[in-house]
Amino acid sequence: MTKTFVCIACWLAMSIAAASADPYQSVRDDLASGRFDSAKLAIDRLLNDNPFDRDARLLEAAWLHSTGATAAAMTRLELLANAFPAEPEAYNNLAVLAIASGDSDAAEAWLAKALATSPAYQTVVDNMRALQRARAQEAYAALAGRTIEASVTMRALEHFAELAACTNSTRDEP
Repeated sequence: MTKTFVCIACWLAMSIAAASADPYQSVRDDLASGRFDSAKLAIDRLLNDNPFDRDARLLEAAWLHSTGATAAAMTRLELLANAFPAEPEAYNNLAVLAIASGDSDAAEAWLAKALATSPAYQTVVDNMRALQRARAQEAYAALAGRTIEASVTMRALEHFAELAACTNSTRDEP
């Protein structure tokens, strides 16, 4: 009787722990490891359970970008930003994609929107600082009559967060 109770209690504890585990971590791991088919299946499962799951939709945009469909990822993120205008992640991810395509003006605009929604979101603050630092380096080089190498600018932008890491479960706010 006691052994049966202990087994049931252990099973119940494991079930609760499994249910409370981060359902997005496996997708982030799959994306980071290049297992795009597995990531897509997990994303589809999450979206089938809840089509309005913001984090699953962010991960879907990350999957699109990772598989080369950057324009589709940007469209998905713009829709997400419109659906959740008070959340900074979609804006931040749009900024990451904009800077990757060389459009620092668009990146700055997206980061400004992200900061307006959540001024304490450390990832966005770091990204804005990195962008401003890169612009300052370029301006200083221009004043000094030099050209700055693209690699220097990219090093200044090394703090841009990876797309898949910008879901609510990784927000740096208190």
